[in-house]
Amino acid sequence: MSILAIQDLHKTYGARPAVQGVNMKIGSGQIYGFLGPNGAGKTTTIRMLLGLIRPSRGNIQLFEQHLNRRALTKVGAIVEAPSAYGHLTGKENLQVVARLRGMSERRIPELLDYVGLKDAQNRVVRGYSLGMKGRLSIAAALMGSPEFLVLDEPTNGLDPNGIREVRELIQSLPQRGITVMVSSHILSEVEQMATHVGIIHQGMMRYEGALKDLQNRSKPTLRIRVSDPEVAFSKLQMSYPQAQLSEKTIELPADPEKAPGIIRELVQQNFDVYSITPHQATLEDLFMNITSKERAQ
Repeated sequence: MSILAIQDLHKTYGARPAVQGVNMKIGSGQIYGFLGPNGAGKTTTIRMLLGLIRPSRGNIQLFEQHLNRRALTKVGAIVEAPSAYGHLTGKENLQVVARLRGMSERRIPELLDYVGLKDAQNRVVRGYSLGMKGRLSIAAALMGSPEFLVLDEPTNGLDPNGIREVRELIQSLPQRGITVMVSSHILSEVEQMATHVGIIHQGMMRYEGALKDLQNRSKPTLRIRVSDPEVAFSKLQMSYPQAQLSEKTIELPADPEKAPGIIRELVQQNFDVYSITPHQATLEDLFMNITSKERAQ
């Protein structure tokens, strides 16, 4: 089932285009990482799909119907910095959310348990760690039993422990039947939890698809650190024309069966081999490659 389908979405502010022809599709059960540099159009796109601002043109479908209030009742969201009342307890904060939205308070104990705040529910929020506050915000977004959760920079400002806590919570959501869209600039975190990614740059989508497919664009390599790398590189090129030299490190297409022969050849020619390690491009590497190519055009 298609949870979100966006076609040819545009948003302009005067003469300035913020979003230019974005297309996006999110399927049921996915954790979709929505990535882009600051000012790329991520938050503007999110605000349009949540009905907070009107698109200049284009089509947005939620749950296979045109964007409307009924469809939006199935969506939970944290947009930009989440807030909580520091002088209230965790439980009282969720009670305020329930009353403001006209919801039952019946699910509050279950949600506090689910986000790991059951034992801290009667503590005032100003005494919570950043990770606890992040988990409380997600509990608030889950109050209406959403089928689709949109999180805009959910780990922004968190310490490493808080980031891990929120990441593990997000990873567990599809098991509860909740599809997740995460906008983040912490690419290493997205890489650990996303099944699919969309990359937006200068208001236009540059890539969308399964994270595995994006990773498969880059073949693994062997990185060799050796004494006198420039000379060693010129020698290796005779046997391995695919070799490249980058920042005094020799790089070759990964082939574990050839690694012993490479080391033997270098040692026989009196080079000291400091290390030989496999390398696979990270999501950050791939992201920078995509966005830097667009900047150069």
